[in-house]
Amino acid sequence: MKRKIIDLPRSFAQLTNDWIINVRGKAAGEGVTGTGQVAYGAQPRWETTIDLAAIGCEGLRTWSAIQSSMRGRINVLRVPLIDLCPVDLGIPGLDEWSMSHIPHSDQSPFSDGAYYAQEPTVVMPSLLEAGAEEMTVDASSVNHVLEPGMWFSHDDWPYRVTGMWEGEGGATTFSFEPPLRRDIPQGHEITLQATALMVFETDLEGRMPLERGRLITASVKLLEWTSRP
Repeated sequence: MKRKIIDLPRSFAQLTNDWIINVRGKAAGEGVTGTGQVAYGAQPRWETTIDLAAIGCEGLRTWSAIQSSMRGRINVLRVPLIDLCPVDLGIPGLDEWSMSHIPHSDQSPFSDGAYYAQEPTVVMPSLLEAGAEEMTVDASSVNHVLEPGMWFSHDDWPYRVTGMWEGEGGATTFSFEPPLRRDIPQGHEITLQATALMVFETDLEGRMPLERGRLITASVKLLEWTSRP
């Protein structure tokens, strides 16, 4: 069965989220020493409950279209991991521009007044193999703001930084969880605007009842799609 990927817009308000790694341990009975034993799977996954907010009928229609397109647990939702404690990702030398407003080299916009859209990314200097728990990179492209507790992702596989220390030649080593699920080839970029491919926990997730004069909200339980090709 081919599963369609539905995008949740980054502009959609996420009031709360509680992303957590479920290592998916299963009780394996009591050992001969009298202590409990746990067997762990080879593939941990992210789980979360996100409270979404929509303003007015336009927001309600947008979410209703997304929720219906999911077809219960059949299709997959690409979810942006929104940091509720954001940091400044401004580019050095462009004090007046945000990461989403990058001009041409002569500081001019397109003819319609728009600017380039640029994600805060870091280039991988060498192959990082699946199973890795650390990476050493030059984080100057993101103003060295990648810190413990922050997100990055590659190919919609998200990771959370758990530690950092300075290396040689201006590079920084970061530890992260969970261990790398797929190789990241040399020259590929990781993005700080992390995304994850998630599925509904139940077929009836995402009900968003409309009440006159009130903010429209929906609570959605999501599980990471770890069996993806």
